[in-house]
Amino acid sequence: MNSHLRLSTLGVFEVYRQALRRTVYTGEAEHEDHTSLALIYDAIVVLLRGRWRTCFASEEEADAVDNELVKWPVLMIVNAFIQNVLAPPKGSRPVAKDEDDGDDDSEDRTLFQDLFNPLSSMICYSVGEFMENMATNLHQSLAEFTGMATGTVDSSRLPTWQEDQHWLMLTLANSLVGEEIDGACHVSGDVFDYTQKMFHAGRKFDELKKAQYLQLCIEQPTQDRQQYAQEIDPFVIIMGELFAWASIEHDVFANASREMISPELCRSTFLCLRRFLNAASSPVDCDKWNDYQGVAAENLPVMPKAKEFSAILVRFVVKKVLSVLLNYGSEEKLCQDAIDCLLSLVESHASDIASSPELFEYLNSLDIARLPNRANLMKALVLIGAAANDQELQENMFKLILVPLSERFMAAVSVPSQTEVDSQIVDYLQCFDGVAKASQSHSAPVLFSEF
Repeated sequence: MNSHLRLSTLGVFEVYRQALRRTVYTGEAEHEDHTSLALIYDAIVVLLRGRWRTCFASEEEADAVDNELVKWPVLMIVNAFIQNVLAPPKGSRPVAKDEDDGDDDSEDRTLFQDLFNPLSSMICYSVGEFMENMATNLHQSLAEFTGMATGTVDSSRLPTWQEDQHWLMLTLANSLVGEEIDGACHVSGDVFDYTQKMFHAGRKFDELKKAQYLQLCIEQPTQDRQQYAQEIDPFVIIMGELFAWASIEHDVFANASREMISPELCRSTFLCLRRFLNAASSPVDCDKWNDYQGVAAENLPVMPKAKEFSAILVRFVVKKVLSVLLNYGSEEKLCQDAIDCLLSLVESHASDIASSPELFEYLNSLDIARLPNRANLMKALVLIGAAANDQELQENMFKLILVPLSERFMAAVSVPSQTEVDSQIVDYLQCFDGVAKASQSHSAPVLFSEF
């Protein structure tokens, strides 16, 4: 390989790395360096794509280029990004200015989208190493939080830790899984390719061990999981660490330790959880793609199909989502992220959700009409019932949710007009608006099929 080309390319990456330290985290939406960095990211992605149009004299030369000019430099870029959004000692993030203007455009998930998009494209060139590094980061972060929660670690770093975890969640949500414009999510094809390579190299994974591992992460998130390290697909390992964090977050909240819970971090957790749940639960037709023929579904990076595990997963998600609605009802953005997370399982687990005792247990304690997100919650519940495609479950949801709501509405309209009563009537009408919108969404495919 041309040594001059190698040195020039690595020199460009070194200049980039130094620039990244100054620009990736400024806390200001209008910072010019942010736009410049996004352009650099896009340019690097274009250069990387050009690699596949390059011919080499030998396989050894091609491997050398891939390793020295593609794989490891790209991993350096990704690691530099993570280092610069984490605070010391793990990274070099400066103290950010406090901003609380409530503007959607100022949210990190929106502000940094122009960086996350090309970053996810870069990750595909070193997806195995990225998954290994992220699993380590998540596990260490979880251990630190557990120490603070139990009092064995100084809790003065909690606000900084919450910001670190927020960035880990955003990075994870925008890397291994993708989201389409209609909200449907998918596991990156490069993750499947990596799993396929391991499969053909002789490394196979046990479906039962996969379910046991994820169940352990959900039900006993602080237990040692090292025994599964070599028996589980790397993508599933990361998903388990995510489940473990989401479970601990819920447990801490349920034990009235709300000062340890950041609503913004909770939102980022729901975003990441939603994308992973929806992506990993989507059906995969192995025979449809030639690349995956001969690879059994249990060896692919997807959710276990066992009915027992599905019940555990649904119970976990329902409890986490509805406890947030019950206790953080005034946090409209947080509640919307929670509702969206519940919807991520509708396509794959609607019947399990509709038959979940926890669903009705929490709904009995929740005054839906008083939630700012009442219309969207009702829409979600109707979509769950419709997708369940079971008349008995649908009738049960109708009797336990819609009938009581209708009765309260009729009682409100029978009372002489008062400001408070009129406000309640509007709330109920907004609930029914959610029902109507869900009905439109549900009936549209039927109408189009008839046309």
